[in-house]
Amino acid sequence: MTRKLNELLLALEKEEKVVRKRVEENRIAFNEVSKSALTSWSAAGERDYAEGQAKINQDYHSKVLKLIEEVKEALTKDEERVSSPGFVLVQTGDTTSEFFVVDEPINLDGMKLVSKDSPLGNSVLGKTEGESFEYLVGGKKVKGEVLQHD
Repeated sequence: MTRKLNELLLALEKEEKVVRKRVEENRIAFNEVSKSALTSWSAAGERDYAEGQAKINQDYHSKVLKLIEEVKEALTKDEERVSSPGFVLVQTGDTTSEFFVVDEPINLDGMKLVSKDSPLGNSVLGKTEGESFEYLVGGKKVKGEVLQHD
């Protein structure tokens, strides 16, 4: 079952287009501000701000591209156990939750991405459907079961 990973890939590709446009807009803004920064202290501050924004967006764009490649590679494999990146549906008590375990999570509308190094992500890695897991949150033990993975 790769439907969920394909959904993640589509969302990531959409996000990449938005971020790519933002990176280009930052580059243009930085170039414009840099022209006037030579004659004005205020413009020099604006240049530093524009440069910072450009770096933030460039770094985020790199993370999105890396995650796209990781998901594409995962789609070529048929994993029997939860791996990263991968979709997981779990039951903890009366609550059912779904999320994606990834190496480096990003904020992505409509998708919950959890780091493989987080207590939850680490506890489900390597598990199979029907297998139990547990992890600590604020000193309390949380127990659950993997219902499905992709």
